[in-house]
Amino acid sequence: MLPALIFVYLKGIPLLAAIFLLSVIAMHEFYNAFRHIDIYADEWMGYVSLICLYLIVVWGEFVPGNEQRTYAHLLCLWIFGTVSAGLITGIIKKDLRIYDGLIMALGSLYIGFFFVHIPLITRIEKYEDLVWIVFIAAFGSDIFAQLCGMAFGRHKLCPELSPKKTVEGSLGGVICATIGCTVFGHFVYPAKMLHCLIMGLFGSLFSQCGDLIAS
Repeated sequence: MLPALIFVYLKGIPLLAAIFLLSVIAMHEFYNAFRHIDIYADEWMGYVSLICLYLIVVWGEFVPGNEQRTYAHLLCLWIFGTVSAGLITGIIKKDLRIYDGLIMALGSLYIGFFFVHIPLITRIEKYEDLVWIVFIAAFGSDIFAQLCGMAFGRHKLCPELSPKKTVEGSLGGVICATIGCTVFGHFVYPAKMLHCLIMGLFGSLFSQCGDLIAS
């Protein structure tokens, strides 16, 4: 976790490169998980889609003087192209099925598109440090959910998906992560403390939902 936080501190191209590598690893694990249920996505096409996304982001965010409207259009075109490539691949390749192609597109969108917003947050003028909310909400929710579950856990949250998760642990993780984001807002962005509280609340909830989906 510490090396990741170093890249967040550095921001810019180092953070973008680190998130790109993390996205590649996460996509590989994502596609590999589906292989266990006999869904074989075109993994290399997913990586090509990911590279195209990051080239668009580098061009739009890190090269001065580019039209933001053109950048937005390119992102929409990337989404359309990724989904279309998944559909077409599933249709024309004899060794693949339609949902194999769709899982390829899902991996690019679910992992690549959302992960790339971490470095994009650092491009928001005057609010680049809001990127820390992502990590406080995610790590805070995970760590304190485990600690609160060990201390107070009595009722299983979703035993079919994750037998060790408890309702008490989940609530404790959300509350502690939300408090952490609020404290961050109080010291870093006092005028936006309420916004930080809301982002911490929803960020911690989505983080736990993501854990359950991954399970």
